[in-house]
Amino acid sequence: MNSLQFIYVDPATGKIQLQMLNKTIKGIEKLAQEVIYRIINTEIINETLQYNVNAEEELKNLFTSSLKVIEEAIKRDQSMNFDLTDDERLYSLELVSITFNENQATIKINIISEAGRSKTFSLAI
Repeated sequence: MNSLQFIYVDPATGKIQLQMLNKTIKGIEKLAQEVIYRIINTEIINETLQYNVNAEEELKNLFTSSLKVIEEAIKRDQSMNFDLTDDERLYSLELVSITFNENQATIKINIISEAGRSKTFSLAI
């Protein structure tokens, strides 16, 4: 997952864009991309779409527990990869907020690397 990526976290805004890039991604941006990839490829998105605006607390609980599972899986996978820099190793994931606008929820997630760098990004679903 180093080049020609479909998932791109805009460094200026922290927003996720799905597009093809011919650029090398490294450091915390590479780590953010791994987290986004795992969120997109889990059942969390399908489960989220079943909730409505009145179920905000349940949605927060769903994302908090799902992020914990994703965090543990990434750390387990990273423990076997000795080529990663500390900026590309996950220290923790945190759900910052969930906001609702009509038929869309925006989830803000904070990633902290082993190097101590953090990146907050938004994912609209």
